[in-house]
Amino acid sequence: MKKKTVVLITALLACVLFVIPAYAGSGTPKLLVDDVELNFINPPQISKGTFMVPLAETVNKLGGEAAASKHCRTITAKVQLNDLYETVNTIKVTAGSKTAYLNGKPVTLPEPAVKICGVRKDILVPVKLVCRAFNYDVKINHTTGRAEVLTGVAVKPEDKYAWVHFIDVGRGEAAYIQLPGNKDILIDTGDREHGDKVVEYLKQHNVDDIDLLVITHTDAGAMGGVPAVLKAFPVKNIVDSGYDDHSDAYREYEYLVQMTGALRQTHASQTFKFDKGTVQILTQPRFYNDAKANSVAAYFKFGKVKVLFTGGMLKAQEKNLVGGIKADVLKVANGGSDKSTSKELLEKVNPQAAVISVSTGDQENEPAEEVLKRLQQRNILVYKTLNQHIILKTDGSRYIINQVPAPKSKKGTSMVEK
Repeated sequence: MKKKTVVLITALLACVLFVIPAYAGSGTPKLLVDDVELNFINPPQISKGTFMVPLAETVNKLGGEAAASKHCRTITAKVQLNDLYETVNTIKVTAGSKTAYLNGKPVTLPEPAVKICGVRKDILVPVKLVCRAFNYDVKINHTTGRAEVLTGVAVKPEDKYAWVHFIDVGRGEAAYIQLPGNKDILIDTGDREHGDKVVEYLKQHNVDDIDLLVITHTDAGAMGGVPAVLKAFPVKNIVDSGYDDHSDAYREYEYLVQMTGALRQTHASQTFKFDKGTVQILTQPRFYNDAKANSVAAYFKFGKVKVLFTGGMLKAQEKNLVGGIKADVLKVANGGSDKSTSKELLEKVNPQAAVISVSTGDQENEPAEEVLKRLQQRNILVYKTLNQHIILKTDGSRYIINQVPAPKSKKGTSMVEK
């Protein structure tokens, strides 16, 4: 009888050990992040099969913030993710409780949170709770006492996303496209007055050279800032309309381009491919006797997200844009003048959002009511660069648009999701 009892107890113990592995290793449990072991003041512990870590210390080491209540009974941690939306997650834990709160929603813990009363007061929580807040994967080996966290941040944000910055240069045109792999594209440079502002903006974003410069037309609002830009940065490729308006500004432009040694091309339906993202030129020379009528149109694609730049294109020339040119965002030509942005163009492009360059307090040159009405009739979200930069951020499948106050602006910031 005793023999049967011993066998039965042994079998039951084997089952328990199989379901909840025990820590059989020696020494302190270890937490590794991307194969790098973290050192703790309050080391991790394994309690009844649950790998526990000090909440505040772990969150701080992973780049978050944590604040404790008096006597460290409760800890609230905040984590900002490097995702498209820059999501902020919060954790709130009370010592002795099996209920934690992730973004205000209750989460049942396998073991109660344990208060640590050491040199640095903290609260032990399951490592899986912390990883859930950071959106990290974790693999736990109870036999060796190791928890391995995989952050997935080997791909840096700058190598994962693309940004399109519609810079506030009054009614002029200037858009900076920031691509993975340190690739930089500039479409127009604003007028001469804003040239230095464009240069300053690019330097603030760590631009050291320009891979592609597109000058859509020779009017001052698009080309005036070229001298400042060419003097500040090496430029590899330049595309323009090839239209000579015989102005002094155009002679200066030609001279500066020649001095830089950049490869200059006239628009001819060419495509510029980068590691991630392409810029397709949709136009070719037609040589109308008008700078804007000869405008270059550029089509930027990053994954499934597309942006169309029509420069100073007029309604008559918009008809020349053929093929698949649907875009998520349209850069409205000529500051929203009724000379551009026809109903037919909007039907072809079918954008969800439109960006209009607007100058401060210039009532005469505000976007035309007719254009705004056409945009509104199609439920197109309208953004204006009035004392603010409009910045699109995309991962290639989704995008968000931020309105970022320009210097000396009192406006706020808003975000719209696709």
